[in-house]
Amino acid sequence: MNLDVVEQTARLSCIRLEGKLDSTGVDQVETRLTALLSKSGDAILDLTDVSFLSSLGVRLLITIAKLLDRRASKLVLVAAPQLVDGALKHSSLDEILPIVGAVEQAKAVLAT
Repeated sequence: MNLDVVEQTARLSCIRLEGKLDSTGVDQVETRLTALLSKSGDAILDLTDVSFLSSLGVRLLITIAKLLDRRASKLVLVAAPQLVDGALKHSSLDEILPIVGAVEQAKAVLAT
């Protein structure tokens, strides 16, 4: 699992994940991702290159969303592939987190 910081300011972090967000992938990125997002305002997670999302990956997304919510910040997910999108919908995560098709759309959601 790769984690790339695309943009990071005091108000926004945009992070792209690549690979499988399964138990191994979560172990590889959880500490770094949590540390990065604990220092910023809103967050955009680009899931375009995530090929698999397990229940541990869903737990990680929920944990991050809660972390941000405690600071009155938001999490937006971007461009989940069909398999990942299905996992997000199956877990009803799409009902509590916005999921959009592109980073610019995510920025627009956060601006409202």
